[in-house]
Amino acid sequence: MSDLRKVNSLVESEQKGIESLAESLRRLLQLTKEMPADIKEQIKDISKSVNALVESSYLNSRNVSDVVSSIKKQKSASHRLINEVSDQAQTLLMLPFSFVLDFLPKSVRDLAKHLNKEVNLVITGADIEVDRRILEELKDPLLHIVRNSVDHGIEKPEERLKAGKPATGMINIEVTGPIEGNIEMIISDDGGA
Repeated sequence: MSDLRKVNSLVESEQKGIESLAESLRRLLQLTKEMPADIKEQIKDISKSVNALVESSYLNSRNVSDVVSSIKKQKSASHRLINEVSDQAQTLLMLPFSFVLDFLPKSVRDLAKHLNKEVNLVITGADIEVDRRILEELKDPLLHIVRNSVDHGIEKPEERLKAGKPATGMINIEVTGPIEGNIEMIISDDGGA
């Protein structure tokens, strides 16, 4: 676009120079009444050539303007297309939180059984979509936190009953958002003091 603008500016500048030359030749033709016929004829030929250059210059200027206009339209269309592709690519990378949460109920059941504990896992907000790459990074830390809750947070059923709690412990995972582009995940359990 920058190069085309420069070309357009040069064409317009040349066009003004040619128009000025054509005007000078018209005035010269008016003064040729007293000149010999062959000089008059040469000046008329030059004048015709200059007038042809003026017309060609107008045509070139219009063509450059048309190309600039066309490029502007194509640039705008390509920006829209790039934005659409970017949005679609982002959508393809989005997965629901359940992508990393689905394996947790079985892990909690297996660990609770192994430790002779009773635990319910409640998950809310699993349908909220997040970038797949972030979800994959969250998988191991999330499993570690939930395992710690089962192992160290939730007491055995008899201890819970002595403390006036239900025999079955609860682990809650609550996913909320997006709020200002952020997702919040709160993991809590009802174990301990």
